[in-house]
Amino acid sequence: MIPTNLASLHSAEEQLRQKAHPILDGDSRLQMHMAATEAAMDLSDVLRQPASVL
Repeated sequence: MIPTNLASLHSAEEQLRQKAHPILDGDSRLQMHMAATEAAMDLSDVLRQPASVL
């Protein structure tokens, strides 16, 4: 069973995501910012992995 606070956190994240889509769709600069943020997060994920996984 998922604790209530985690379920409500997920719900709030989904609401924010739904609100963000129309804003991002209309702004190419924000789209580039999100792409750069995603790439940075992907790089961070690769760098945190042990060398044996790479």
